[in-house]
Amino acid sequence: MEATQSSRGSYAWQRILKGRDVLKRGARWRIGCRENVSVWNDAWLPSRDKPTMQSPMVEGFQEAKVRDLINLDSHKWESDLIKGLFTPQEAELILSIPLGQRRTKDKLIWPFVSLGNYTVKSAKMNLVQRKILTEGTCDHCRASPEIALHALWECPKLSMVWEENNQWCFRGNTSFTTFQALVQYVIDEGKGLEKFAMLVWAIWYRRNQVRVSQKEFPYNQIGPFAIQLLHDFVQVLPKRQLQSRRADGQHVQWQPPPVTKFKVNFDEAVFKEDKQAGLGVVIRNHQGQVIASLSENVVLPPSIEDVEALVAVRAVSFAAKLGVLSTVIEGDLEVVIKALKSEEESLSTFGHLISAAKLSMDGFSSLSFTHTRRQGINLAHSLDMLVVI
Repeated sequence: MEATQSSRGSYAWQRILKGRDVLKRGARWRIGCRENVSVWNDAWLPSRDKPTMQSPMVEGFQEAKVRDLINLDSHKWESDLIKGLFTPQEAELILSIPLGQRRTKDKLIWPFVSLGNYTVKSAKMNLVQRKILTEGTCDHCRASPEIALHALWECPKLSMVWEENNQWCFRGNTSFTTFQALVQYVIDEGKGLEKFAMLVWAIWYRRNQVRVSQKEFPYNQIGPFAIQLLHDFVQVLPKRQLQSRRADGQHVQWQPPPVTKFKVNFDEAVFKEDKQAGLGVVIRNHQGQVIASLSENVVLPPSIEDVEALVAVRAVSFAAKLGVLSTVIEGDLEVVIKALKSEEESLSTFGHLISAAKLSMDGFSSLSFTHTRRQGINLAHSLDMLVVI
């Protein structure tokens, strides 16, 4: 990453360096031990558009590192100092970054994919987009980049589509880093995957029709168009398959752990208007009796994955502190559960929190992780809803 240009370098080497420069401009520092990241010179803010500090540099803080903004005893941000040094917008961004309770390495990650690592596959996708699209901007608003999450969900022009039904009211108070995370949330929360999929398809169909044929396709027709398509689809399904699909949507109940173990459920609640999140952890025995519970209110992190990872750390450390060392830990966001189960280091934005959780696992005699829908952890969800009331 530190190689320099040379007039003697081959054409391939020059192209590699060009690609390296693109990678550097897009990569972002994930805050771990906070010792190696410059406050003013490095890209570390959780913003895709402006990850480097835009606030005027303050005299006496020119060489400041991110660690200088953190209370090393409490592992919390120095809120008053941050609000005094930076603009309100950047101070809010900084305070939203969740900090792990254990020291992990500062890590350079790629924030444009959910796993945080720049892959050949993601590079090819970008190239394909550049080849197909004359302009890499959204067809709806003509302002933001045409990534799947924006073009199918976040674009303000689509409010008429998604706000037509209260089923999608979480659009206004829940943030996602990728379209995959949004789909997983719809599945986990039982929000109606078939209807969601048909609406997404209809939005993309409208985009292609307007682009290719230049025909008018008003936004207020997308919803009825999708509903009719779904109705037609259901009508032609074999009766047995339809019954099976309905059975899949039945209520999910909490399942007790084996007799010799405890189950730790964790969940989060997001309150976007208040810029807060509630964290809830519940420990129960095989009879379903509550042994201990924890609830906490935190500044709202940048994404739902960050919030879920933060409460997962609390769940592991809470169980370890209480000596509940033969445990099944259960949550409802699959990407976080997979990261906790994986032996590989997570390069996602919440990877430092996963690393912190793994450092707390050594003392357990038996520890496993399972994924469930939110209905299976209602008590934990009730706790995190209560913290902001």
